[in-house]
Amino acid sequence: MTSEERRQDMLRLFSESEEPITGSELALRFHVTRQIIVKDIALMKAEGILVISTAKGYFLQKKTEIWKKRTITVCHDEKSMEEELKIIVDLGGRALNTQVNHPVYGKLGEELNIKSRKDIQRFLKKISDTGCAPLLHLTKGVHMHEIEAEDEKSLDEICEALHEAGYLISE
Repeated sequence: MTSEERRQDMLRLFSESEEPITGSELALRFHVTRQIIVKDIALMKAEGILVISTAKGYFLQKKTEIWKKRTITVCHDEKSMEEELKIIVDLGGRALNTQVNHPVYGKLGEELNIKSRKDIQRFLKKISDTGCAPLLHLTKGVHMHEIEAEDEKSLDEICEALHEAGYLISE
């Protein structure tokens, strides 16, 4: 097997894997040293392939930058946060952040990066555990989210569902 063929096979493995693959695993699989794998990874990166190196191994970076983004303004109480976020993630979206326009302090916000129901539960637990009030309390429920999805159609579906639920003010 040539080094080019090995790199192509590595790329295929990275594409198919949900977990990072260690250099040792790759070395065993291809019957080469870890140093050869490190060199192959460096060559792949030089070719513009987005290989990420971590302590747990190597993986391909996901190209989220091709997702479409939209800033929406919504209004609801604290009890409706979970439903609002579920609408977004269940329709394939991500809630990237939350922000309010406070009349005294101006724009206040925080990164959320919520992409799953598990992330929603983690976020709600953090609010519960800390006893801190969500930002929407500062503006009587009015707040903004930057959301993203794979395409404009998905963003439209999310906005339509938020509108039907009575949350969407504007997009």
